[in-house]
Amino acid sequence: MERIREFKRSRDMARLGRALRALFEVGKSREQSLMPAIIAAFETAATLGEVAGMLRLAYGAAYDPFGAVTPPLDGGFLDARAGA
Repeated sequence: MERIREFKRSRDMARLGRALRALFEVGKSREQSLMPAIIAAFETAATLGEVAGMLRLAYGAAYDPFGAVTPPLDGGFLDARAGA
């Protein structure tokens, strides 16, 4: 578990945030291919759970269906989901 915590602490959160926000927007638009945004997110060290969670939000579902995990970014995703 400590290796995972260290991995998450060592990421460039600004870069990760931009990639996850872009993924959210592409998912919300439903008019673009998701693959480039997914690949970009993974290239910024996003986890599979973070990518899946952002896609869930984009499609109007909860980030974590069990309610145990919150989005790794501050602001607007839950509010944006309401307008999806």
